[in-house]
Amino acid sequence: MRRIIFITDFATVTKQGERLIFRNGKGRWGVPVRYVDMILVSGKTTFSGDAVNLILKEGIPVFFFTRLYRFKGVLTNTAYVRMSSKKVKQLEAFMTRRIHIAKEIVRRKVELIGETFRVDVSEEINQLSEASSVQEIMGIEGRASRKMFERFGENISPSSLRFNGRSYHPPRDEVNALLSLTYTLCYCLAFPLLLFSGYDPFISFLHTGRGTHMPLCSDVIEPVRPVATKLLEEPLLRELFGPKDFSKTDSGYLLKREALPKFLNWFEDVKGTLVERIKDSVLMLGGLVR
Repeated sequence: MRRIIFITDFATVTKQGERLIFRNGKGRWGVPVRYVDMILVSGKTTFSGDAVNLILKEGIPVFFFTRLYRFKGVLTNTAYVRMSSKKVKQLEAFMTRRIHIAKEIVRRKVELIGETFRVDVSEEINQLSEASSVQEIMGIEGRASRKMFERFGENISPSSLRFNGRSYHPPRDEVNALLSLTYTLCYCLAFPLLLFSGYDPFISFLHTGRGTHMPLCSDVIEPVRPVATKLLEEPLLRELFGPKDFSKTDSGYLLKREALPKFLNWFEDVKGTLVERIKDSVLMLGGLVR
């Protein structure tokens, strides 16, 4: 079974035969290249020349991110040229089936809200069948999300951190700051999975692009948000984060720099689960645009 390899700060990658050897502060491990789909690198990592040559020979893309998963660049051969036909189908689907695909993305998210948070979303599911515009679809998604955040707020009520409902631009409390950061990292991780699958991240069905924003990344993480939200309950209830970890600015509440390692360590623990969910969402997209 092929795998996505994650590498974080201060790792080295070398070659041994047909295996890539990874070393970091936690130890050393090797993976045969035939089992590697892609490599995601967060922070500073050193690759030997032999490792780079093997990676390029096998057509394994390596995506580089900052520690906060802001995209920096990609190391690849010409593997993506053969995927251009998928982008043509994606554009055709946008022109002819945008409303249908937007409905299905939101339908999956709403279903997961109901399953994950045990709330009744039958009304929203029924309303989706009648929706005739992206604006209507987004309105239905918003109503289902409010139910999710109401239940989320009840679930984390023992926490010392405040949560007064979902808010962003700016986040009005500490929990919203954590939610925004979590969703942003999911958005960043969606990019390599979409690119590797042959999609154009700027052709979307639900969200509208603005500036450098890649709206298809936002599309595919919509069904991931309920899971990401639920995963955040555990660190909040065990008080991993406290009021002292945040500062209030003109941009709302922000996680302090010194508290960032705690967040990244938690995110590393749940990243595999979230990436699997993003992969499922990309596969769902593939079934809709073919």
